Amino acid sequence: MNKFMLDKEDYTLLKSILSQLSKPIYVYGSRAKGTATRFSDIDLYIDAAISEEELEELKARCEASDLSIKVDLTTNLSPEFLAYIRQDFVLFK
Repeated sequence: MNKFMLDKEDYTLLKSILSQLSKPIYVYGSRAKGTATRFSDIDLYIDAAISEEELEELKARCEASDLSIKVDLTTNLSPEFLAYIRQDFVLFK
């Protein structure tokens, strides 16, 4: 297990999928707070503008992979929600 409570295979695979993106990616939610269960999804915020096509490609790669968890990738959040979750951000890559 790692700090995001992902098993080694999921962590390695997710890191590989996201490696094509040179932007900072943050974990938030239960996996950042350390309150996740084994089956919790992982909430990821890409802290940069990327095209809708790039985002959809990353989502499709996650869904088509052998990841055992759901990945929730976001880039465009309301300022209020972003301010709320930013306090829990943990850098993924």
